[in-house]
Amino acid sequence: MKSVLGKDIKSNALLSALPYFTMLILGLACGPLSNFLEKGSHLSATTSRKIFNSIGQWVPVLTLIWLGYITREQADLAVFLLTFTVSISTTMHLGWQVNHIDLAPNFAGTLVSLTNCAANVCSIIAPLVVGFIVTDTSNPNQWRIIFFMVGGINFFGNLMFVLFGTAKVQPWNNEREPKVTDSKVDAEKAQEMEPLNEETADVPITKAESQMVV
Repeated sequence: MKSVLGKDIKSNALLSALPYFTMLILGLACGPLSNFLEKGSHLSATTSRKIFNSIGQWVPVLTLIWLGYITREQADLAVFLLTFTVSISTTMHLGWQVNHIDLAPNFAGTLVSLTNCAANVCSIIAPLVVGFIVTDTSNPNQWRIIFFMVGGINFFGNLMFVLFGTAKVQPWNNEREPKVTDSKVDAEKAQEMEPLNEETADVPITKAESQMVV
């Protein structure tokens, strides 16, 4: 923004906070909307997750590509597109992020730790890739490559979610109940099977058998 368009939003506190403020407002609005659509039987949970995730990942594909072709004279439009891109991505919270609870309520924390680990790895790699491609920060063509790469990752990532995603609880969510053995009962059964006349008779009679004799 600063090198290509001459617009330093970091120097303006209001512009810096604007994307995240709009993200907050949109998130507060979309949450109840998602619940309304699901509780009213308008959408299944799976369909709702895919719709909101597609909004949060596919819409930014268009705005990111558009942002790559903004000129210096359209700096204000660039601020709007950046704000819109960041804010609209909050709908992903109603998509793949809440989907952890759908898939396995008992292991949602474990699933979040795995996906969050992968996200942090990408956060480490991303600046390195940008530094390798963008050798001249004032060159818009190099930044376009970055925008197209991010757009492509968003597009194919959500495509996988649309094709294979589900909100159904997975079978492995339910733990098998361990077999409980009562040592006291087992001991009593073993005692009943011990011979009562082991030393005096050829055919041993157990306690259980003796109780059957009238």
